[in-house]
Amino acid sequence: MPYAVRLLASAALAVAVYIGIILSGDYLIKPEHTVTKRSFRVHPTLEAEVVRTTMVPDLVKSALVPANISRETLLTRTLKRKKLRKRRIIRLEEKLSSNLTQTFTIPNSTLAIKESFPMVPLCIDVNNRTVPIDSINTTDLQPAKKNVHDATLDKLEDVDVAASKSDSLPSFIKPGECTRARRESRSGLPVCTTELFRQYYERMGRFPECGEWVGTEGYGFAQKYELDFCRLQPYNWPECSMKKNFKHFLMMGDSTGWRLFMAMINSTIAMGGECTLARSEGSFSMSPSIEYFSMNRSSLRAAMVIQNRRCGWCRSATYNCDLRTYSGVHTIRYDFLPSYRFLDQSITIPYNQIQKSRVRVRPANFFQEFVFNTYLRMVGKPDALVFSFPLNHEKRNQDAPRHFRYLINLVSRSLPRTTEVYWLPTATEFEAKRKSEQYVNVTYGPDKLLAGDQIYRINTLLYKEVEPYLLNSTYNMHAFVNTVNMSLSKEHWSEDGVHFNYLWYRHVVWTLLSIMCAF
Repeated sequence: MPYAVRLLASAALAVAVYIGIILSGDYLIKPEHTVTKRSFRVHPTLEAEVVRTTMVPDLVKSALVPANISRETLLTRTLKRKKLRKRRIIRLEEKLSSNLTQTFTIPNSTLAIKESFPMVPLCIDVNNRTVPIDSINTTDLQPAKKNVHDATLDKLEDVDVAASKSDSLPSFIKPGECTRARRESRSGLPVCTTELFRQYYERMGRFPECGEWVGTEGYGFAQKYELDFCRLQPYNWPECSMKKNFKHFLMMGDSTGWRLFMAMINSTIAMGGECTLARSEGSFSMSPSIEYFSMNRSSLRAAMVIQNRRCGWCRSATYNCDLRTYSGVHTIRYDFLPSYRFLDQSITIPYNQIQKSRVRVRPANFFQEFVFNTYLRMVGKPDALVFSFPLNHEKRNQDAPRHFRYLINLVSRSLPRTTEVYWLPTATEFEAKRKSEQYVNVTYGPDKLLAGDQIYRINTLLYKEVEPYLLNSTYNMHAFVNTVNMSLSKEHWSEDGVHFNYLWYRHVVWTLLSIMCAF
C-alpha cells in the first residue's frame, strides 16, 4: 500500500518538524491582536472612544508558548491576562463615565457641570467661546431683579387645584409667574416635601419665592407663611427626629444663623424637650476660643492660628436635649458653629505649624476646612446640617458664588451621604431700621444695589451653584424658600435692619421642620 505508507511518512515528518520547532523555543505563530471600537456618548462637545482588544482564542494561544511550560501554568496565565484586561477596560469605562456632564441653563449662557463634581475649574460658553467660569464677571450672569418679582407678587391669580395630583407639583406652577390657589381649594395642594421641592427646582430653576402670610391678626404667633405650590402641615418633632435617627444636629451661619439656632433650641423646649448647655464658646466676643475647638488637645492647640471674627455674636455652643417620644426618650445633640463668611480664616492650621507641633491633622487654610476635616472627626459627623447663608457679611464679596462652590464641594466630600444638608437663603435688610446713619442706603456691587436687592441677587447666583446637587437626590442636599420675598412684609419684626425678633426665626424653624418631617 504505497499510498498509505507515503501518507504515514508525511505525517511523521510533520510531527517531527513541529516537535523540533517547539523544543527550540520558537513560536509557530505571532499573535495578531484584532481591535474593535466602542463609542461612549458623553457631552455634545466631548466624545471619547475606548479601544477594546479582542482576546486571541485559547486554542491558538496554546500553540504560542514554549513547550517547557505546563498546561496548568498556561491556563493560570491565560486567566490572569483575561482578568487584567477586564479590569483595565472597567477602569477606563469608569474614568470616562465620571466625565459625563449635565447642562443647566442660566440667562444668556450654558453652564456645564460635571456630574462627579471634581475640583476643576468649571467652564461656561460665552459667544460660542469656552472660557473658565472664574474669569467671567458675575455681573454678566444677571438674575431678575427683586422688584420684578415684587410686581409679579402683586398680581397673584387665584386658581382651582382640583385637577392637580396630590403628590406632584401642580400644573399651574410655571416659570416667571406667581399663582396662588383659592382659599377653599388649598387642601387639594400637595404637602411640602423635599421631593416636591426637587420637582420645583427642576421646573422653575430657582428657590421658591412665591407665597403670602395668612392669619396675621394679633401679635403674630398664629400666622404662617403659605407657598403657592404646596401646603405646610403640622409635625411632631420628637417622633420625626427619632424616625430619622437624628442624634447630632449641626447648624452653621453668622449672627442671624446663631439666632435661628437659639430659635431651634427654644422650639425643642416648647415641644416638651429638656435641654442643657453642654459647652459654650462664651459670651459676646470677636476672638475664637482655642480651648473650645482644640478639645483640650495641647498638640492641636499649638498648631492652630486664630484671627478675630468680624462677628461678635458668632459663638459656638452645644446643647443636649432629651425629647419624649411614644417609644421612650430620644436625645439630640445640637451644635452651632459660626461661619460668618463662606470661607473665613478665623481658625487655620498651617502646614509649618503641623510640623512643629507634630500633630496628625490635615492643614486648613480656612475655618471651614478645619471644621469638616478635623473638628467633626473629633466630635462626630452630624446626621443633619442646616447652613444659613451669611450674606449680611458677603454683600461686598464679588467672589461669593465661587467661595460657595468650594464650600459645597468640601461638604460633599467630608460628610456621608446619609447626612441631610439644608441650604437656607438670607432674608432681606431694611434701611429704615438701621441704628446708625452711616449704614443707611449704602450700595453694593457694580450695579450699586441696596442691601436687600444685593442679597436677592446673590441668593439667585448661589442657587445656580447648588442646583446640580439639589436635582441629584444621591447627594441628599436640600434648600429652602427665598427668604428675601418671605421677609419683605415683616419690617416691623426687624430690630436693627439686619436681625429680626424671635417671631421671625420661630416661623423659619417651623417652616423648615415642616418640610423636613414631611416624608
